[in-house]
Amino acid sequence: IMSSEGLLENPGIFLHGAQDDGDMTPRDIFDRQMKYVRDYLHYATLYPPLPGSLGKKGGSFNVVRGHLFKMLYRYLEEHPDLRNELGDSKMRRILDVQESVVDELQKRYDELGDDEEKWRSLKSSDLKSSWY
Repeated sequence: IMSSEGLLENPGIFLHGAQDDGDMTPRDIFDRQMKYVRDYLHYATLYPPLPGSLGKKGGSFNVVRGHLFKMLYRYLEEHPDLRNELGDSKMRRILDVQESVVDELQKRYDELGDDEEKWRSLKSSDLKSSWY
């Protein structure tokens, strides 16, 4: 089974007892993704990518940035300003900046509250909005 790209978007894809996306509300899916992202950033801080893991160009924190793009794809598509900030070549190697983008994304979606109708109206709520 080829699963590496699917696992980047949803690291819990093979988690025993995991709920299927089709059985979850858009808010639940967002909250799950944000938990994965925050856990990932925590581990990237504790165990930073090895220097030179992508060769001499790009730097090792491009790995973190690339993973964040895939984990948050459907949400960054709705907020291109945050997508651009995350992709900024001057800032992409700084975990604090990456975390601030995640914080801002969380804030924007938290403003929807628990209004299911608002959540379902978002493009990111369409299960087909996956990058994979």
